[in-house]
Amino acid sequence: METTTGLNKQTFAAFIAAKRKAAGMTQEELARQLYVTHTTVSKWERGLSYPDIALVPEVCRLLGITEHEFFTACDDLQHRRQKRDAKHWRRLTLIGQGTLCGGYAVALLTCFICNLAVGHRLDWFFIVLTSLLLAFSLTSLPVFLKRERAVISLSAATGSLLLLILTCGLYTGGGWLGAGFSIVAACLALPWGLYAQWRFYPKHRLELSLGILTVWTFGLLAVICLVTGGDWLLRLAFPITAFSYAFVWAVFAVARWTPVNGCIKAGLFTLLAAAAMPGGTWLATALAGPGATGITFASYFHWEGGLLHDGIDGSITGNRLTFVCLLAAALVLLIIGLAVATADVTAFNSMAARRLKTGKKAVWLISNTEKVSSVCNDVIGDICGVISGSAAATIAARVLAMHPGMREIVLTLAMSALAAGLTVGGKACGKSFAIDSSTSVVRTAAMVLHFFHTIPEKLRPKRRR
Repeated sequence: METTTGLNKQTFAAFIAAKRKAAGMTQEELARQLYVTHTTVSKWERGLSYPDIALVPEVCRLLGITEHEFFTACDDLQHRRQKRDAKHWRRLTLIGQGTLCGGYAVALLTCFICNLAVGHRLDWFFIVLTSLLLAFSLTSLPVFLKRERAVISLSAATGSLLLLILTCGLYTGGGWLGAGFSIVAACLALPWGLYAQWRFYPKHRLELSLGILTVWTFGLLAVICLVTGGDWLLRLAFPITAFSYAFVWAVFAVARWTPVNGCIKAGLFTLLAAAAMPGGTWLATALAGPGATGITFASYFHWEGGLLHDGIDGSITGNRLTFVCLLAAALVLLIIGLAVATADVTAFNSMAARRLKTGKKAVWLISNTEKVSSVCNDVIGDICGVISGSAAATIAARVLAMHPGMREIVLTLAMSALAAGLTVGGKACGKSFAIDSSTSVVRTAAMVLHFFHTIPEKLRPKRRR
């Protein structure tokens, strides 16, 4: 063991003695629990010998240390901090779930008393009850389950939703119950289909999931058309949906099966997006029929009122949201790219050595620094910046169209200055943050990658041994 660890005997002896005293045990007590003699433990603490390799797990358990700390003869502060943070997170989770369940109970009791006091019978109370059951099955139930989380939670949510629709139908006395059940059943077909595919046929997971989503979309449109009536299914819905999914499948094929590097793939994505925009405009014009002018692909999805209407033009809000989202995406990718380039891989190597998935993802990011930085900063980041600038120019054009009296040059300069200021200032702040907090940024990015990578595995039920 001396040759494998390369430790100083006196350092190891002092470490073992200190941990034994911290655990509140004497040499005799430690020897008795390890089924060794008192002399053997005494030799460990005097630096005359090392514990047998078969005793290492039991020694670590009794002394409250990890195997990494045993072989290095020093405290693993990072592991202890992670363990402490995990314990704190579990405690916060329990507190949050307890508060949430308490809120459910208070709301249920309040509605029960009010319904009896006002109506002298229970009627709308059952709507509240089924609604809370649905909320509980989606929020709290997965936390309390240890096994079969996906199937039990999904089954509970399905049953609660159907009960909610049945209760609402009985309370209102309307004739919409059949239509409601049909639409809800069509919506629930997607999560159940994805779960069945992930459980019974995990191969080709991405391709089959996208195929299920495609078929489900067309099926849902057909059900809605049959329920609501009308001739828009074959005339508008199917062609528009088919065009949209053709673009999605083309992007997926390039990303999945094209044997080229990331820069070329990004260029192909840009070409596909550039081809989709005029193609969508042509399709929308063709579907609108002869005599239609100024129709774009987005016209069929334009929301003129409601929450998105800002009093000037409903499309301004969409462009504004596009500008903000793309600018935020560009800044986030810039921060990730710089953090990966400046982060120290030593801490993540230690995490990966303990078989932590997050550490492996972080090491993978840092080991591919050139590719990650190039894609995040040079490709996707620049594309987001260019498109956000175009969105800012579109906002200015929309405002000028609604208010012709405004001075064009003043508005254009103001929007350009705003876009440039947000971009340059955001990148400057992002660079400082990425350099100062590179380890935290890389750890967060690794956690996100690991989360999305393990979603199908989490949904798949565990096999009983």
